[in-house]
Amino acid sequence: MTPHSSKIRALCLIASFLWWTGIIAAPYFKSHGNDVEARFLYALYGKVCHQSSDRSFYLWGEQCAVCIRCTAIYTSFLLGTLFIFFTAHYHRTSMEVLHPGPLTKYLLLVAGALMLVDVGLSFTTLYKSSTASRILSGMCFGLTLSWFLIPLMAEAVSRIYTLQRK
Repeated sequence: MTPHSSKIRALCLIASFLWWTGIIAAPYFKSHGNDVEARFLYALYGKVCHQSSDRSFYLWGEQCAVCIRCTAIYTSFLLGTLFIFFTAHYHRTSMEVLHPGPLTKYLLLVAGALMLVDVGLSFTTLYKSSTASRILSGMCFGLTLSWFLIPLMAEAVSRIYTLQRK
């Protein structure tokens, strides 16, 4: 483990949680008359999601800030980040096990391909993606992405720190 990996994991966990919270805060704000905050969040998340109303969850009678698939991606990314955060504290080698090696890269490619196939086929008349397929493909991608990015970021910060100390 790198000297700053626990700090990086904590920052990633906080950032993931804040991003995820914004997804459900937008409909909460809108339903409670906080239009400025709601518009800000919908505009922010609109940069990364199509926000199609027929493909979104609803809370408090209002549409969430991102679609079902994006909600699944961000939720599973948060869960993966939680897993990495807590297991890395108890198991010295867990970051090494999760190091983005060939298996993690392969799983990320498979999860991304699964999601792209689900998205791509839904544009044809052969297949219409369902809520379940959007959730499943999004969760597979988000979870695998967390296993890939968190250790990679910890390693990058460690290398930067090492270069600065030389």
